[in-house]
Amino acid sequence: MDMLQDVNTGIAWVLHNADLYGGAKDQMFLIGQSAGGHLASLALLAQAFQGSEKSACLGGTPAWDSKALKAFVGVSGAYNLVTLADHLHERGLYRNMFESMMMGPDGKPMLAELSPSIFASKLSKRAVEHLPPVLLLHGSMDRSVPLSNAEEYHRNLKELGASTTFKVYLGKTHTQPIVEDPMRGGQDELMDEILSLIRREKCFNRQFPMVPSVLIDAASFICPF
Repeated sequence: MDMLQDVNTGIAWVLHNADLYGGAKDQMFLIGQSAGGHLASLALLAQAFQGSEKSACLGGTPAWDSKALKAFVGVSGAYNLVTLADHLHERGLYRNMFESMMMGPDGKPMLAELSPSIFASKLSKRAVEHLPPVLLLHGSMDRSVPLSNAEEYHRNLKELGASTTFKVYLGKTHTQPIVEDPMRGGQDELMDEILSLIRREKCFNRQFPMVPSVLIDAASFICPF
């Protein structure tokens, strides 16, 4: 809960103060990767609920206007902690440890309550008016957060009536779109996707290699994510 409050505090500060630092308040995009995708999604949904229902909810402090965002991008995000707990348990992050990270104010684990996918399935149709377009990007070979986790979130948002787009990076792991691929050089698919969304035109860019490909391949081979 403390992490979620920190995220809300940071977003609220940027929305209120961006213009003081040369930012355009009418061009705000929220992007989160992995746990950042989870926390940013949850914060966004909480603010949409509060905006539509005019009442406070868990995970919505401090409050900010979700309609101020042009779009949200979730990269390799974790959206259903209930099913993710089973997956991570099998991979060595045991359930009791994972649950201890997701405790509520009463000291009890809140995996369902802190799952954006489950939260979205319970929102009223009025909340859609307070949600920006959502773009979800996920690797098909993600070993940390299974692709099905993002597929379910996309499906629940779509059933709610939200504007949502889902793109699968075939053969990509949890970290490749954001770490290995940019380091390898050449076309940066993730950057192209985000810049195209922001600029509203198809963008293509090429990166210079940072390290030899053989080192990246070796690191990818032993990377647990």
